[in-house]
Amino acid sequence: MAALLRWCRDSGRCLYFVLRAGRRLGAPARVAARKVAAALALAAFLAAAPAGVKRLVLDIDGDGRPDTVSLVPAQGAVTVMVRFGDPKRRAQRFRFVADPGREDAVCSTNARLRAEGKGFALVDGLCDSIHFFWNKKTHRVDWWRL
Repeated sequence: MAALLRWCRDSGRCLYFVLRAGRRLGAPARVAARKVAAALALAAFLAAAPAGVKRLVLDIDGDGRPDTVSLVPAQGAVTVMVRFGDPKRRAQRFRFVADPGREDAVCSTNARLRAEGKGFALVDGLCDSIHFFWNKKTHRVDWWRL
């Protein structure tokens, strides 16, 4: 099934064949073919979506209190909000526009958060991930990308 979904996603031909076969078999088969094509399209889209979440709870600054990282998609950009468990620490916000040509941007607003060791990453499945970590020198969250 995974191979079929990859082929469907990469070539787009499976939908064509399902719909064409449905046309030849009559009206009930056309309805069934449309449902199968819609299910395949949805499955291919979900298979292509990056794994991850839009909210993480982790201790990024190492103070023993849980910190919350949220991902807020907007039109043409995504914002990563880091709220610390320590009420004295100010929240941090990182905004990344959707532009595949820029190093400080994401390729798609369909991004997710993924926990990584002591930090987390912003993953969109199209570009290299943006990795966030606690900078012990500046006492702030920073990010890097290869």
